[in-house]
Amino acid sequence: MTAPTSRLPLLITCVLVSVHSFAVCQGPPAQGDDASPHSGQLSGADSSITLVPPRLISDLPEALRSKLEACGCLIPQVYAGNRLNAVTGRFERAEQLDWAVLCSRRGVSRIYVFWGGSPNHPSRLAARPDQPTPDERGRTCYPRLIGVGDAERVRINHSPAKLGFPDPTYDVLVDNVSSDEYVTLYYRHKGRWVKFRPR
Repeated sequence: MTAPTSRLPLLITCVLVSVHSFAVCQGPPAQGDDASPHSGQLSGADSSITLVPPRLISDLPEALRSKLEACGCLIPQVYAGNRLNAVTGRFERAEQLDWAVLCSRRGVSRIYVFWGGSPNHPSRLAARPDQPTPDERGRTCYPRLIGVGDAERVRINHSPAKLGFPDPTYDVLVDNVSSDEYVTLYYRHKGRWVKFRPR
């Protein structure tokens, strides 16, 4: 099966999102099989946020599901019924397909990047508290969505080099939080993550 890659625009708010659109881990494993707001909730998480066990993300490889569940990860969803925040990209090199998954543990979410789809030694970055946000219709949504952006588009539209940043070469990890004025982009340069906020 070919894993889908989410290619997202560089600005998304809760109201625009739709279903179309560690070497060492500690903590209890996720519990529960449904997608209710309380599904598999870990201590410290807001009860109005929909968190789903990794096994409910059908495209996620089994080895990564097992790793995430062993780490006590749940995957936050913008709205109940979504299956988002698990994407593929080529972040390190063109011939390698990687996975990025948003992992919520104890009320805080981090992006886990699994290199080449291996469950071993993922990168972890961009920790943020899980905080629900009302959308324009008064519905509660989770305001964070990760996706993948095209390096050439970022170079052309946002010119990181002109702002003193290295230009991206491979896929760009897009971290969009609707309560922020700008999205945050992460990309690899000489074996390290670059954090860039386009204006």
